[in-house]
Amino acid sequence: MPSRFPSISANGSVGYETSDKEEFDNSLEFRFDYSDVDTTVREVKKQLSDLGYEIHKTFKEMSIPISRSANKQFTISPKISGDLDRSTAGIMRYDIAMLADGKRIADALAPAMGQIGQEGKETMKKYANRIDTGLMNSKIFYKTRRLKSSYVVTIGWTELWYKYFGFQENGTEKINPMRSVLRTYMEMLPRFREFASKFILNYKRTGKNSGGVNYR
Repeated sequence: MPSRFPSISANGSVGYETSDKEEFDNSLEFRFDYSDVDTTVREVKKQLSDLGYEIHKTFKEMSIPISRSANKQFTISPKISGDLDRSTAGIMRYDIAMLADGKRIADALAPAMGQIGQEGKETMKKYANRIDTGLMNSKIFYKTRRLKSSYVVTIGWTELWYKYFGFQENGTEKINPMRSVLRTYMEMLPRFREFASKFILNYKRTGKNSGGVNYR
């Protein structure tokens, strides 16, 4: 590092410590939470299953034929598809379109969340522009995580981090702050909100990611 920052000029100095990372701005996170949707879908699936069982039980007890074939069963299935399905021998089934469960939502979100991470990474590199050795800029990455009821993308110094990154980012008495994390967040937030809104509306309208909603 340059001599004008003597406290971080040599390996082994305080600037190259990796402790206290949480005390500095080091990354930003966008989270797509679908816990309410996932819970609702599971509840509806159970209700439909119970309803199908009760209908079949009632018909059986009353000896009311529900089709021309005596061995036909009546079931309600929460599959994501269309209308009356007679493709399965012996079963008359009606499929009800609904919001996908968490796994399907996560699968649909994966490409777009990767795009968000990549763009966020490039945006933060633009703001982390104090390049001497290039290490601080080159160590900006992103990573995505699928959790039980949410999909998360984290952008910033997610791997290697030195304390002097924090000095440059947040500033000291002698160093003006870069604020690359905050500036990236402010630039990316409206784009993420717009994407999330379009994605949710598409699912509500179609019960699936019809046509694919991409980030950009």
